[in-house]
Amino acid sequence: MKFKDLVQDLALGELQSTPLVEVGTFEINPMYLPKLIQVINRSLEHFYSQFPLKENQLIIQLVRGISHYYLDEEYALSNKTSKSVKYIMDSDINPFHNDVLQIIEVSTVDGRSLAMNDIHAEFGILTPTPTCIHVPYDLGVNQLSVVYQATHQKIPLSEPATSEFNIEIPTAMVGAFMAYIACLVLQNMGGNKLNDSNAFFAKYQTLMELLKQQGIGNKPTTGYNIKPYIREWI
Repeated sequence: MKFKDLVQDLALGELQSTPLVEVGTFEINPMYLPKLIQVINRSLEHFYSQFPLKENQLIIQLVRGISHYYLDEEYALSNKTSKSVKYIMDSDINPFHNDVLQIIEVSTVDGRSLAMNDIHAEFGILTPTPTCIHVPYDLGVNQLSVVYQATHQKIPLSEPATSEFNIEIPTAMVGAFMAYIACLVLQNMGGNKLNDSNAFFAKYQTLMELLKQQGIGNKPTTGYNIKPYIREWI
């Protein structure tokens, strides 16, 4: 959905009776729009953490003398201002942003998967933090491919209410998403708005439970686990 549609729907619905909506209008008061954007960004981060909604991939160039590789734009090739060693092989057309939630898989560029966090593995890496890859020994390769769970691109606080900025939330999750936004907005107001905030949180929880029961947002898996067959357990 577009940012302008989300703002309009909130103004007409969940936030209609709040100070964010100008009296006599059906629009968010521009004075409160940056605060609302901040809440929307927090809500997007929450939903992208709860559900595997987005995966990205990047290439790490292994550098002699470096064993810890931080997935931070400070080390991205496209970052022209940073003086740090550049080992994230992105481009100006498709720059890397700090959108890593957790690392899913690390492999060589020719497709050989590396064990993760197995100290006994002969061919593997460690992840001391969700955004760091520790290469403890020479893997015999020059580059690694990293697949990670990504968060949503942040909306600039200066974004106008008429913006066409794309909010990438599945249609089935929009109701829960807006309820969560309303919950946070009202919670920040405090006072007698806390009861309304709790009501929206209860609505959010109910809708989330329905989503999970229906399997919406879960990443489908296919194929078979062949390890038992390889090790002759079956």
